Amino acid sequence: MPKKSDPEIVIKGIPAAPGVAMGPAFLLDQQDFIVPHRSITSQEVAVEVARFEEAITHTKAEIADIKDKIMGHVGGPDAQIFDAHLLVLEDVMLIDEVRKSIARDKICAESAFSKVLKRYVEIFDSIADEYIKERSADVSDIGRRVLKHLMGESRLHDFESFLGDIVIVAHDISPSEAVTMYNKRVLGFVTDVGGRTAHTAIIAKSLGVPAVLGLKDATLRIANQDFIIVDGRKGVVIINPEKETRLLYEKERLRLARIDQETMSLRELPAETLDGRRLAILANFELHGEIPGVKKTGAEGIGLYRTEFFYMNRLDLPSEEEQYQAYRKIAEEMAPNPVIIRTLDLGGDKFLSAIQLPREMTPFLGARAIRLCLDEPDV
Repeated sequence: MPKKSDPEIVIKGIPAAPGVAMGPAFLLDQQDFIVPHRSITSQEVAVEVARFEEAITHTKAEIADIKDKIMGHVGGPDAQIFDAHLLVLEDVMLIDEVRKSIARDKICAESAFSKVLKRYVEIFDSIADEYIKERSADVSDIGRRVLKHLMGESRLHDFESFLGDIVIVAHDISPSEAVTMYNKRVLGFVTDVGGRTAHTAIIAKSLGVPAVLGLKDATLRIANQDFIIVDGRKGVVIINPEKETRLLYEKERLRLARIDQETMSLRELPAETLDGRRLAILANFELHGEIPGVKKTGAEGIGLYRTEFFYMNRLDLPSEEEQYQAYRKIAEEMAPNPVIIRTLDLGGDKFLSAIQLPREMTPFLGARAIRLCLDEPDV
């Protein structure tokens, strides 16, 4: 008697990047380390502190290398994500806490670091600000890399040898994992946590693949090699779809591809009304990595350059020189076409923890955008 196939399961999350993807799931295991609790003698304290400091040095070099890779793929502003990682590794308070824990508690470096890191992650998780909550994953990613060097293991995923058309399914995807997925055959992303401002959403949009985030328990309900459908428009993931569902989405995917193809065939034509009035078609833009797509689609410039991401994916505020260099690079690459840079549009439903704003009864009419920037000249 033939085995009955698994039933179709539909789960709903947050639509983070549009499109439809169909393919086998690849379950990305974060592979957290089991950190041994090892007691040490007073004579071993200096050795353990030195081991910890050496692991920090190696991790800094590793992250700097990752930053160089993303600079080559998507440019400077997006690579600022990793400046925030480096700032964490240079945090005097964190480093001093680990040193003190090694000396005071007489425990090995990995045990002391793991204990301090766990406290930091709990602090991030307890903050109401959604953006700060999502940065908890960044701190955890840094922690895994330091522990890898302390424990002499190499358990983090190496996507340099990553092959195949697959849908990535994970609890979360760290920036350093996401960067190595550029130029790989990733069909889409599915995660338990995260929202539209998560790194996964940003990377998915830059790659041009669909993403559904915030599914809560996708990693528990999806198994490796399960065939899944990702509908990034509706925020729906379908596990083991029935034949009728697969046919329906295959038709929809072909329809969307046909629309894209037809649209691309028109990109060289002038944008004119029937009475001969010429219009300029400009792109909405956020990431440096989107420039190839802007040019490919025939946009005559950038009509809206959103600058929020440059501010939000870091722990401090960018300097005037950093902003100048970032905006200049975009302008030079788009020349002679225009680039319209929008004033930082914080406030309303978008907040930055580096700028403390009072809650307002009518936030979309209050301190935001140009009003906020005039009140906060340091921005």
